[in-house]
Amino acid sequence: MGWTDVDRDAVIRVIAEHEKVGRLLGAEGAAAGRRPPLVLIAPSYGNAATRRRFHDTLAEPVDFLVEELRDVLTDDETQTLLSLHPERTARFWGALASHNSIIDRLQQGDVIVFTGQNRVQAIGTLGCRLRNEALGRVSKSVTATR
Repeated sequence: MGWTDVDRDAVIRVIAEHEKVGRLLGAEGAAAGRRPPLVLIAPSYGNAATRRRFHDTLAEPVDFLVEELRDVLTDDETQTLLSLHPERTARFWGALASHNSIIDRLQQGDVIVFTGQNRVQAIGTLGCRLRNEALGRVSKSVTATR
């Protein structure tokens, strides 16, 4: 996907906002060992398979304490999710394993701009990373039954 394929103004606004946050972190963030937020541009709506994955994993918030999901989350994962989302719902991005090296560079607070069909489809901030294949399978079926 080329630069001309997305809503440039939306992407520029997101990047500018997060560059400002990065500058605000400044010396305080550096002293604490933090880096300015990264912005990942993720083509995620360009073909039928990616659109299906987007809808299966990201389009709708999911109650992660429903029985089907609670059974596949570890206690640590559940506590992490509850600390970030006390309302018990979150959006889960089902990234493919082939993208692990990119995802591994991201940390809490980094921004992901989901693009496709010549525009920005969604913008999200990373809360936490979970590597849980069972969660991916089950959350897809929970979302499909909504």
